[in-house]
Amino acid sequence: TTGNPWRAPADDFSTVNVAAQTNDPNSLLSFYRDLISLRKQKPALRTGKIILLDTGNTGVYASLRTDGTKSFLILANLKNERVKDYSLTLKSSALAEGTYSLAPLYGSGNFGSLQMNAGGTFGAYQPLAEIPPYGMYILQVTPTK
Repeated sequence: TTGNPWRAPADDFSTVNVAAQTNDPNSLLSFYRDLISLRKQKPALRTGKIILLDTGNTGVYASLRTDGTKSFLILANLKNERVKDYSLTLKSSALAEGTYSLAPLYGSGNFGSLQMNAGGTFGAYQPLAEIPPYGMYILQVTPTK
């Protein structure tokens, strides 16, 4: 038996639809469009190696995406509450030892510099003192001169 691939529209279709979300910068549609645009602009976000970071908090996701020329830190709070009790640890990467700055491509805030140790490691790093509920950040990681 095969099911019908079509479903009746949801009851709220007159207010929850593409036309209603197109001009709303806070809509889910705008969020996905922003992410797709960033992936098109930054090849490392499409094809770079993904390294998962330890966050010390099951509600926080963090990864480093790098293609050897550009690197990005992805940080997301998966909870509906702000998070303060987290810290990022990177156990190994190809990034050189030194100080790195973080520039937001998605999300905003004041992000502290990052000190990379030999072997491309760091520990106990908090780019933000607190992450808002469902907060999402894509940060370009660049060595400082």
